[in-house]
Formats: sequence, structure tokens, C-alpha cells
Amino acid sequence: MKSFRRRIQRVSLVLITLLMGAFSALLYVGLSTILYAQVDDNLRLLTQAEAKQIELATGHFSLRSNQDERDHSSREHDDHDTDESEYEEHELREAIRSSVLWSPEGTILWTGESANLRGPVSDASLQDARLGKTIFETILLSNDSSIRHIFFPILVNGEVRYILQSGTSLRFVENALQWLLIALALVSGIVL
Repeated sequence: MKSFRRRIQRVSLVLITLLMGAFSALLYVGLSTILYAQVDDNLRLLTQAEAKQIELATGHFSLRSNQDERDHSSREHDDHDTDESEYEEHELREAIRSSVLWSPEGTILWTGESANLRGPVSDASLQDARLGKTIFETILLSNDSSIRHIFFPILVNGEVRYILQSGTSLRFVENALQWLLIALALVSGIVL
């Protein structure tokens, strides 16, 4: 009778361990997928807004000031909308500072102030962007931090005229997933 009871306890412990492992793995994969998708969506939105700020004329480009639009919109909206638009403008200015504008041939036409921190660029990413595709790429730097890049083609008359590269650090995502692993290990340890 004691051996039967021990077998039941061992089987129960194994089943609970397997269920906790499966739950932890699904939670980790699900959360990492959501976080990386959020990073990609934010990068895509910022880069699209940034591309709208680039004025293309006679083979030259310049970054337009949006001051008139901001002044006009601040008069028409309430304080909450103004705070939101100021935050969006701040995010856009920060994105512009860390961006690079490429020609389709692969030469750098313009770089933001902090663009030198963006890491190496693969030829395959630039080649795919030349074909009009929006490309996402993750680069692992030498200090074990990761950067997510987007290569956004800017079309003029249906042809890729420029490629806008922007990026963001994945430190927040990596830290969140690391804390999730620690929490899951603690909960599993307590349950078992």
C-alpha cells in the first residue's frame, strides 16, 4: 500500500512539473512574441512618421520643421491632446536623431546625431529594401545588448528613392523577459 501511495505521489509530482514547465514555456513564448511585435509596430509607426518629415525635391532632401503644424494643432485641441502630441513629437525627434538615410546604391546620405550607435548593416537588408520591402533586423552588439532595426523604403513615383533606417534598443524587452524567467522559476519552486 505504501509503494502504491509513493507511486501516485511521484506521478503527481511529475505531472505537476510537466504542467508547470509547459505553462512557463507558453507564457514566455507568448509574452516575448507580444513584446517583439510591439517593438516592431512602434518602429514602423515612428519610421512612417519620420519618412513623412523628409521633404524630397530635386534630388535633395531636408528635414522639415513641424512647428507651424504644432502651433495650429495646439490652438484647436484641448490640453490632453496637446500633451499627447508633444509626447509624439518628442518620440519622433528622438527617432530622427538615431536614423540614417541611405541611397538605393548603399551610400549614406544623412545620419542623425546618435546614429553611430546603431551597429553594422547587412547587405541583404539593404538589398531587400531596394526592392521596396520593409525589413526588420535584430543586431547583437559586442556588449551583449540587442538593437532592432527597420529599413523603410521611401518611394518617389513608384521607385525606391531612399531607404530610411531607424532602430531601437531591445533592453526593455530583454529585461522584462529575464524578470519573467526569474518569477516563473520562483513560482515553480514554491509550487513544487
